[in-house]
Amino acid sequence: MSNFALSSNQEMLAESARRYFERGYGSAVRAASIAHAHGCAPARWTEIAEMGWLAMPLPETDGGLGASLADMCVLAEEMGRGLLVEPWLASGVLAATLLSRAGTEAQRAAWLPALAAGSKRIAFAAWEPDSRFDATQVDTCAQAYSGGYRLDGAKELAQGAAGADAIIVCARLMTEDPGTQHALFLVDAGTPGLAVQGYALIDGRSAAHVTLHEAMVPGAARLSATVDIAAEIAHALDIALIVQCAETAGAMARGLEITLEYLKTRKQFGRVLAANQVLQHRLVDLYVAVEETRALVRAAALLAGESAAQRRYYAAATKAFASQAARTTWEEVVQLHGAIGMTDEYVIGAYARHLAASHALFGDYEAQLERMAAGE
Repeated sequence: MSNFALSSNQEMLAESARRYFERGYGSAVRAASIAHAHGCAPARWTEIAEMGWLAMPLPETDGGLGASLADMCVLAEEMGRGLLVEPWLASGVLAATLLSRAGTEAQRAAWLPALAAGSKRIAFAAWEPDSRFDATQVDTCAQAYSGGYRLDGAKELAQGAAGADAIIVCARLMTEDPGTQHALFLVDAGTPGLAVQGYALIDGRSAAHVTLHEAMVPGAARLSATVDIAAEIAHALDIALIVQCAETAGAMARGLEITLEYLKTRKQFGRVLAANQVLQHRLVDLYVAVEETRALVRAAALLAGESAAQRRYYAAATKAFASQAARTTWEEVVQLHGAIGMTDEYVIGAYARHLAASHALFGDYEAQLERMAAGE
């Protein structure tokens, strides 16, 4: 277990992030971003950038801090505790990781320092309707024309796409070659034919339905043609998935703390509820679920760099466990609170909704088991 202990730098990172959420990120701040048309209040995004959180996932050569996956998970856990709704994971981790590895030199120079500074925001529209979080199912097509490409298709559940300055999409190249070839394109938000319809998830986080109808993009919009597109997409999604599990662990931990505090003060028949042995056993089960999720996240973060196959396996296994643990936690904390846990006004409801969304994002328990069985 010593390998999973936080370093002194990671402890300081966690402490500073926790102070931010406890002092400057209350329910009113979160509600302002949820109410914003793009699901992200500009002032909050500026704060996130100023703290260096957007620079963490990016290489130092691209204006970033070159943080490790373990460091990002430490930060994400605190974000889960604080119920961050802004698209740090979608833009700062998923999309930024993909662009940093698959973008051309010109694209990296034009976008990544701006992403780290918070002056630009991108999103990756990874999934298509009915794909069940399988990014390899791509019906969006790209037809080459003089000087560029015409894109047609649709993407669903594109987190952080509303209000993004550009969106990365994957499309099948329509060529005479019978083999299917895919390409990635960085589509500017102002491109005619691109439509982004934003909506809120159950916990208030923003996603969008993206459609491309005869969207004409220049040749320079295509990401590097020399990289393995499928491998780079899988890498970026696995990294984001592990980070998302860390965020889930943080939300679970805080939900448990709130529930314990409630049971220590709520009395029934002259005794605090926490004195009930049956309830104590249920709290212990939740504590074990939190610690097991946290341990799996840290193992996945440490081992993800060993090989692509090992990264995929640990990412899927961690998410499969975290998905079930999130579901158990939200059901238990609501039930242990009784009727008050069902109200919008009480804080535990926000954690329950967050965990309900986290349960399914990036693929639920069954989807991850299918990945593991298929060896993907």
